[in-house]
Amino acid sequence: MNRQLWILVAPALAWLCGILPWQEPAKPGFDHEHALLTRVLSTHVRGDRVDYEALSRMRDGLDRYLSGLSAQDAKEFAGWTRNEQFAFWINAYNAFTLQTVLVNYPLEPLESLRDVDGAGSCSVWKRKSLHLGHLIADHGQAEISLDELRDKLLREKFKDARVHAALNNSCLGAPALRASAFTSAALDRELESAARAWLADPLRTKFDKAARSVEASAVFGEFREDFARESGSVEAWIARYAPTEDRIWIESPGQALTRTTLAFDWKLNDIEREAK
Repeated sequence: MNRQLWILVAPALAWLCGILPWQEPAKPGFDHEHALLTRVLSTHVRGDRVDYEALSRMRDGLDRYLSGLSAQDAKEFAGWTRNEQFAFWINAYNAFTLQTVLVNYPLEPLESLRDVDGAGSCSVWKRKSLHLGHLIADHGQAEISLDELRDKLLREKFKDARVHAALNNSCLGAPALRASAFTSAALDRELESAARAWLADPLRTKFDKAARSVEASAVFGEFREDFARESGSVEAWIARYAPTEDRIWIESPGQALTRTTLAFDWKLNDIEREAK
């Protein structure tokens, strides 16, 4: 190829090979569909249980997802919409909880994360081990705990009691973990679905038409102000999201709905395995 022809052809070849600086692809932004987390959840969530053994052997996806959360730029994050931030924090809570289980897995002879540092200590939820503090204005610390994420961010900032139906702390007594991530685009619908699924789950909410009563999660007592703020009372919130067949008799004339507390099951929500 003569020199003049090469001068004409070389720029075109460079463009096709993508080596010209102005042709470098832009770095992709944050995935608000949280597709990587959905792949992890859809693979390992089984009904209201999680296959932690399989997840411990295939944790690359979870680790990459959590690394992405921790590496998120604070300035960019501050410019996100309310739903984008809300979905981020919900997914962060659930994903870091999975990681917390894996760090301590298998738990034998313990049955629950709450007993890791002593019976009933609940210390794992208080450890400042989540590298997300840089995303919180005026926080001043690099790490936060799962309890801080739930109480100081999700509950205080967003003030949506449906979040309690979206969070899973790894215990069987908690609302079942979704097999897909929460997304900003469909967040209201997803939270609505989570709240209704929680109250429709006979293992976690027990309605008694004859007694006009409901035996509900201890979460309703512990965080009663969240539910009362939205509906006037815990019972009114439960009635709002109860299954249709129960809502009909709850709202019919007669004695007001009474509520008792269902014993909280702290056991790890691992899949059931045959004894070895």
